[in-house]
Order: sequence, then C-alpha cells, then structure tokens
Amino acid sequence: MADEDWTLVTNNAFEFRGRYQKLEVNPGVVFLIPTVPRLQQIKLFSAALDTIGKTPDMVNTALDVAYAGNHIQISRYALPR
Repeated sequence: MADEDWTLVTNNAFEFRGRYQKLEVNPGVVFLIPTVPRLQQIKLFSAALDTIGKTPDMVNTALDVAYAGNHIQISRYALPR
C-alpha cells in the first residue's frame, strides 16, 4: 500500500510500525490500538479522520489512536523517526 500512496489504517501496530519505520518515504499510517471490537474500531477511526481533516498531510506521519479510559487519545508523530 505504501508504494501506491494509500494511507494504511490497521490495528496491527506491531507488524506495520516496523515496516513503515524502514521506508524512506511513506504516505502515512494510522494505528488503532489496541485490538478492539468493530464498533470501537469505528469510533477510533472516526476520531482519526477528524484529526486528519484538520492537518491532512500524512506523508511520513503516523497516528496512534487509542482508548485512554473512556476517552480517545491521538498521538501524531514522524515515521520514520
């Protein structure tokens, strides 16, 4: 997907964080953490879309989108670092 310029959305951060860390340039990746049921994934993804809508350039960027208690917490950082 990275070679097709698609931002990847996955709940498999363990595998894909390592893969994207090795790429010199990538179109961005969103990690839904932890693995949760579908309804919760939809809520995490919706929060990710809201964040991306405010700053749409995802090149070499990762978002960690996770539950922190009853709230959703989003961390945006450069990948590769």
